[in-house]
Amino acid sequence: DIKYEADLWLAMTYNQNREFEKSNTILDNLNKNIRSGKAPSKIDKDFQMVYADYFILQNNYQPAIKHLQRAIELSSKK
Repeated sequence: DIKYEADLWLAMTYNQNREFEKSNTILDNLNKNIRSGKAPSKIDKDFQMVYADYFILQNNYQPAIKHLQRAIELSSKK
């Protein structure tokens, strides 16, 4: 589980450093691992927020909205 959390932190760091290509690679891999069940579903909410941040920092708001809405859905399920 810690590997996936570390990947999220690494993606956030790349986002803040505007290294979007590196961040995108990590986020794509995380997405595959979450969907396939390899990564724990509990990180999905944080994953959605980091992915939204990825788009917001690039002024690409439409896809960010989708990820924020999903994060809200996952937050309300608790």
